[in-house]
Amino acid sequence: MHRRAEFLEKAFDTLHEYEQASKVIGYMISMSIALGPAWDAAVVRQRDALTLWSALPRQYADFHLSA
Repeated sequence: MHRRAEFLEKAFDTLHEYEQASKVIGYMISMSIALGPAWDAAVVRQRDALTLWSALPRQYADFHLSA
């Protein structure tokens, strides 16, 4: 059960990070800002969150979520 709780915590944290980065990108698009260090940082933040999200199933492949 501990691994399941750990997985869910990481999944929720990663999803939150991705959503926050997406909001920043959306705001910047609405302000017609798509260049510069702030844009680059937001895109990297979103990409890193997606990378973490994609790695979760491999990191927790030793249990089934339905268990």
